[in-house]
Order: sequence, then structure tokens, then C-alpha cells
Amino acid sequence: MPYKIDTEELEREEMERVIVAESKLRERFNSEPVLDFSDSEQVRVFAEMLRSSEEIEGIEIEVAPDFDLMLHYKGGEQECYQLWLGQPNRPSAITKLERTDVIWKLPEHTTNRLIDVLGLNT
Repeated sequence: MPYKIDTEELEREEMERVIVAESKLRERFNSEPVLDFSDSEQVRVFAEMLRSSEEIEGIEIEVAPDFDLMLHYKGGEQECYQLWLGQPNRPSAITKLERTDVIWKLPEHTTNRLIDVLGLNT
């Protein structure tokens, strides 16, 4: 059975904070944050990122990710993801740090929202 992001758990366990770092290596989390989001509108973009993701099979990404994301939930739970941010109006991709063999595609509208919240829409 393929691994799937548990969106029901996201509904029950609200995300309350997101820490973003610039990625340095694949499968290794950079613990030096560059952005820290706790505003609910900004955090909602990352929750929607997970809800809109779709697993893709047979794809391997050779390049390093753009960002490392640490998602904090009420109750103290944390999850770490790596994000390959696409260009505007193009898909992006994420992997869960402990499951880098599974890649999820993010739709174009999610890429656009991430670009906005990360302040990259120059």
C-alpha cells in the first residue's frame, strides 16, 4: 500500500507554526531558519499544501530541494518536509523527510500561494 499524507489527521491536529530554512542537502534538514510563520493565514497556506498534494510514482529528483519545512501542530507534534518550489503557475514537489522515497506533486495554485507567503513574488 503506498504511503499517503493523512489529511484526516491534519483536520484533527491543527498546524500552528511553520519554520522554513534554505535546503542545503537532500535528506538532511537545515536547522537554521530563515522564516518563521505563526500567523494563521500564513500557516494555512502550508496546511493547504499538504491537503492539495498528490503522490507521484516513478519519479526521482536529482537536485537539492529549495526549502526545508518544519511543521508544528497543536499538541507538540512536528513533521519535516523538503520542498522543491516550482516557477509561478507550475507544479512543485515535496517529500516528507523520513519518507524521501515518496514524492508528492503540488498543483500550480499551491505553488503560487507558497511563492506569495515566502515573499518570493518579486
